[in-house]
Amino acid sequence: MPETSLDVGPFRLTVDDDAAWFVFRDDVGLVVAERLSASVAELTAALAPVRAELAGKRLIADMRDQPVIDSVQIGAMIALNKACRPFGRLALAHVSDGVAKLLRVTAVERLFDFVDDSVGA
Repeated sequence: MPETSLDVGPFRLTVDDDAAWFVFRDDVGLVVAERLSASVAELTAALAPVRAELAGKRLIADMRDQPVIDSVQIGAMIALNKACRPFGRLALAHVSDGVAKLLRVTAVERLFDFVDDSVGA
């Protein structure tokens, strides 16, 4: 199957044979993330065109380029997690120590699975 890529709010989604990868987009500022942080409906609508492709895939937010995050980005991640629920549980990969600590302190950590032991990578 060819790889699919599209923008989903403040994220770039890439779907390959095994997984759906979400990455915070570089080309949007926090203004967009702020507007979408609590908008589960908008994220759900953005996922609608690839609904069939997401079925049965592992859903992963790749945090490799996010050594730190703020409350707006956490809000966007929570909204994405809710929008992904019909397809499965969202997992995080390549989480830095700082992000892991913030997720733990804010009690958001329990909402996500972790793909590997890359915390602190």
